Amino acid sequence: MPSLDEKGLEYIKEVTASLDAWHEAKAAIAEARQIILHKLNLMNWVANFVRNF
Repeated sequence: MPSLDEKGLEYIKEVTASLDAWHEAKAAIAEARQIILHKLNLMNWVANFVRNF
């Protein structure tokens, strides 16, 4: 994930300007999304588990 400073924003602009780059990154974006969602679900499960005990 790029930072949101000037350098990171320039990178985002460069990558999103080209459809080819977007399609190449699609699989990596999907994988990162799954990892993030899994970790959020795990954190939610642990929070509920701890709250019940």
